[in-house]
Amino acid sequence: PISFTQAALGAQVDVPSLTGPVGLKVPPGTQHGQMFRLAGKGLPSLRSARRGDEIVQVWIEVPRKLNKRQEQLLREYAKSEDKAVLPESKSFFEKLSEFFSGSKPEASTDDSMSDRRP
Repeated sequence: PISFTQAALGAQVDVPSLTGPVGLKVPPGTQHGQMFRLAGKGLPSLRSARRGDEIVQVWIEVPRKLNKRQEQLLREYAKSEDKAVLPESKSFFEKLSEFFSGSKPEASTDDSMSDRRP
């Protein structure tokens, strides 16, 4: 798998082949499931000395956990795209502190979440 930043920005990655790792240039904007052909890196032909092509399918790995800075940068990017995202989540202790201090949780001013289609 490659990271979503590698897929979005492009990267040079090594992919396994029958003869060992081979470099693959992943162009910017690569989509999940996109396929690339590695000419001459596949199985050998039974009738000649030539090798077939190896097909590589890209799998994009989305991180399960982000640090604060990564989350902040992605939220800024989502705003620039004008895409609706879930509001920032608060930790258990932040919620507990709000409860005992009597402050109300911040209401989302973004009405675009109600316009989302399934």
